[in-house]
Amino acid sequence: MKSRLQSRSLRSTSGFVRLGLLFAGLFLAFAPARGDVASMSEFGIAAKPQSYSDPDAYCDHVIASGVKWIRLAPEWGSIETAKGVYNATYLAKLDNIVNRLTGEGVNILWILCYTAPWASSQPGLPWPDVTRHKPASWSDWGDYVTFIVSRYDGKISHWEVWNEPDHLGFWKSSVADYHALLETAHARIKAVNPFNVVLLGGLAMTTGTTTSYGLGTFFDQLMDMGAGAHFDLVNYHAYGNYARHLALYRGMMDVINKHAIQAKPIWITETGYSTEGDPSREPMKADMVDQIHLGNLRWENVERYFWHCYSNPVMSPPNPLEENFGLTTATLTPLKAFHHYQALGAAETDFALQAAYPALTPTVRALYYFPASGGDGSHVTALGDDRLIPATRYMYFRVADAWLHDGNGGIDTALEVDVTFLDAGTGNFALQYDSAASAYQSVSVARTNTGQWRKVTLALNDVKFANRQNNAADFRLYAGGSTSLTVRKVAVRKRFNPASVVLKATPVFKLIDYVVAGSGEAHNPVATMGGVECRSITANNRYFYFRVSDALARAGDTSIDVAITFWDLGTDKLALHYAAVGNAYKAINITKTNTQAWRTVTLSLSDAHFVNAQNYSADFRISNGWDGTPEYVRRVDVTVNGTGFAAWTRSQGLRGELAAPDADPDGDGLANLLEYALGGAPLIADSTVRGPRLGLWSQAVEAPERYLSLLARRDPAAREVRLFAEVSDDLQSWFSGHAHTTVIADAPDVFHARDNTPLTEASRRFMRLSATR
Repeated sequence: MKSRLQSRSLRSTSGFVRLGLLFAGLFLAFAPARGDVASMSEFGIAAKPQSYSDPDAYCDHVIASGVKWIRLAPEWGSIETAKGVYNATYLAKLDNIVNRLTGEGVNILWILCYTAPWASSQPGLPWPDVTRHKPASWSDWGDYVTFIVSRYDGKISHWEVWNEPDHLGFWKSSVADYHALLETAHARIKAVNPFNVVLLGGLAMTTGTTTSYGLGTFFDQLMDMGAGAHFDLVNYHAYGNYARHLALYRGMMDVINKHAIQAKPIWITETGYSTEGDPSREPMKADMVDQIHLGNLRWENVERYFWHCYSNPVMSPPNPLEENFGLTTATLTPLKAFHHYQALGAAETDFALQAAYPALTPTVRALYYFPASGGDGSHVTALGDDRLIPATRYMYFRVADAWLHDGNGGIDTALEVDVTFLDAGTGNFALQYDSAASAYQSVSVARTNTGQWRKVTLALNDVKFANRQNNAADFRLYAGGSTSLTVRKVAVRKRFNPASVVLKATPVFKLIDYVVAGSGEAHNPVATMGGVECRSITANNRYFYFRVSDALARAGDTSIDVAITFWDLGTDKLALHYAAVGNAYKAINITKTNTQAWRTVTLSLSDAHFVNAQNYSADFRISNGWDGTPEYVRRVDVTVNGTGFAAWTRSQGLRGELAAPDADPDGDGLANLLEYALGGAPLIADSTVRGPRLGLWSQAVEAPERYLSLLARRDPAAREVRLFAEVSDDLQSWFSGHAHTTVIADAPDVFHARDNTPLTEASRRFMRLSATR
């Protein structure tokens, strides 16, 4: 039964803005067996389970962690050892990997690479050079593509044609030759299954010059040859700090706009950070995971990206750079970055995965419930994939210390906790968490006996999470004194605005770099004031330098708050020098008041231009005002405000009536408030916004009941907009609220809700997205 598009109108009433995407009946086969974290579906991983002695254990590790996309690169020559001769043992290993991963809902992106030595146009060269030249026969190449794509038809649908064809280390033939390789592969892939998706080989763009990306380079030359007809997804690789990620994206967009292929989504099939073997840089890798995800959410046409790589390889001879990009060690021990990756959208429970992989769960989950064998937490029972807490009993939860422990030195004390529960009975239940004041700080939630699944979001502002509860837990759910509590999911979210740094001997940071120098103007000795460790300015020519990640603050974000916590001694001045529009060192003075205590002052900037324009590529610095006095600073927080609705309308050039929340300047059926919430462009009809999408939802694949659901990708910057779903069976009367709809996910980057009325063959059900502030 197909859906019918009923209308694409927009309505505004009483401050609400609604998107008129109205569907009836069944639309998309979207029925996840488990509650996926949206970011895990967007941020895949590159891995080589086929290189491990125990690929089953490797795959189990990936599955248990919740990964939804994996990029594999088995080589042609390892599969087909001579024309028409296949390595049965190796293929059996690959078959097992494919079946194991896809059977548990992990999608595979397969790279078609490299030339088999017997098929090379340069067969006399040593390995690996022999494999980096084009095949001598395009027919041999095409036959291999047909073989492998046919073998996994129905299990793998995404195929990447080569790896880094613009890099001489991986493709030693011409741009024209790659065009022929791509054209041949595209034809064979689509011949097997027209619904297969073909990716351009991920472009490296790393020649070391400013001309390695953008107009006139490999991608542009390839497009001039008509390559746009031979791939479905644009693809490139992004490494370096996030400022470079911005430059790469802009260079790609120059080519995309020139050749009018804006409709093709972008995948970034490699991104990452190497510690180069220095363990002290593991926190930087973890922060880079957060930066990449947060920054890429601002580009609506970037659909998916892959971290390179899941586990550190062991190389001979050793290569510190290439051996230290991993989220885990070579033996699959998670590093700090692993849990940051696993908790990108939120650290979430997955009771089904926990039951399937109980031994792995404490290792691979950033949040899990502790199944106590005795005491007050031992009475939780399974109800399918849900968990039942009897009245007067508790359910204990642990957060991975590598993701959050003891407030992470003060930068992560404010969190949001979502609890999805069956709203049955009356009376309160409680979340009791490890706070700065008490190991069992309590927040109550009132039941309303709707009999429906309900999600509540609890804002916690004094989190400690130092494993101080029973069972070394960080928080627990108390069912209450008279009614049991059935729980479907619990999620914990960090806040990524503001960026924060605490200046200790070893600084603690999030989305901001503090420049530490052993000498010179950025040398700030460690000190202790008021019993608190901090850093100091000892002379007029000394500064604290800070660089805010371009993932959070970039050109155009002019409204920014900078909060400085300093020791308030004397009545002289402290100064902030910040990069402003037209002035890289604009100064604001702070007059001290001699309270002889720690004091926080927030400076609101209206003309910020944080584009790394100061010394050390910094965005701002703090000085002693050149008055000869020492200064002591322990913390800096940076909040980006320029993404509010009013600022957004100004940045889009909207004025007067055109800037109203319910105005639709481009006439595409999306009002300004929804364009803003969904990351659209109000003056270009449907130019960037993706979604919302309607589909089917069920509690499990085999469940008989199906419900209409709505999934929308939202812009995390639009924090003040509340999205909600409305349902109808006649397009006249519309209903919302927990009695009619259930919110499955309401995170900074995604909104997902379902109808509470199950569909039948005779159903006429409609669903639409609404927004309010």
